[in-house]
Amino acid sequence: MLVILFAMVVIAASALLVNHYAFAHKSQPPSATTTPSPIAKAYRACVADGATISTAIAAFKAENPGLNPTESVLVSSGLGGPYLQSWSYNPQFYSYSLSHGILYLHAGTSGFLAVLPSSRVRFIGPSSCVKIGL
Repeated sequence: MLVILFAMVVIAASALLVNHYAFAHKSQPPSATTTPSPIAKAYRACVADGATISTAIAAFKAENPGLNPTESVLVSSGLGGPYLQSWSYNPQFYSYSLSHGILYLHAGTSGFLAVLPSSRVRFIGPSSCVKIGL
């Protein structure tokens, strides 16, 4: 019961952080006459996917202390899962990977993103999406 309560607190805190970053980082709602660019849409999706995966990692670790999740474990029904319905997949703009329970973000293959260094960036929030060019 305590683990479920902890997971719920983590999910609520993650939602608050996403809302905080969305409004604190000069993100303006699009006007009725403008359509967001593909990069702007990809940035928002990157932030949302990262927050969702981070929440799933926290829930997994709360249920399975001492274990590090993998992508396949988070989407499978084992070990208290599934923690995610599916793994985030948007290779044109970004991709996520897990290593030793740490979430990493990689630049996509679209246009100028393809010329960025291929090194990974540890996902720590919306600023990580900016670091890869979104």
